[in-house]
Amino acid sequence: MKFTSFILTTVLLFCTGCMQNDELIVEDENIIGSWRSEQITINGLDGDEISDWLNTSIIMNVGESGTYYRNYESGWWELSNEELILKSHPSLKLPDRHFKIIGYTKNSLTLRAELTESEYCCNFDEFESDKQLVIIEKFIKDK
Repeated sequence: MKFTSFILTTVLLFCTGCMQNDELIVEDENIIGSWRSEQITINGLDGDEISDWLNTSIIMNVGESGTYYRNYESGWWELSNEELILKSHPSLKLPDRHFKIIGYTKNSLTLRAELTESEYCCNFDEFESDKQLVIIEKFIKDK
């Protein structure tokens, strides 16, 4: 009986040790820097299918002081619960945008958001302007 308990305990500990922690931990200092888009998908369509400029169109700088700029907008950023929250300057009249961080390495960052065209600051012929779009943006860090 003791041997069986020992074997079961060993197997249980081994299996528990093999389980992966799916929680993605990203600290402020990990995303500070300049990023440029490498690939964008909207509702499953690759950016190249939507426009020849879309995949490489975004330049985003995340500053140490809590400020950001992203193409033609600027404001303040924060990290909360695996989300990058962008709060644009009030004069731009954009809502806060929540981007879920779904991938991160030292040199890459993948964000996911559900926004309308106006919230995303774009107008695409392929989509209705008032419908939610599922947007995935893959960035690489500028050197």
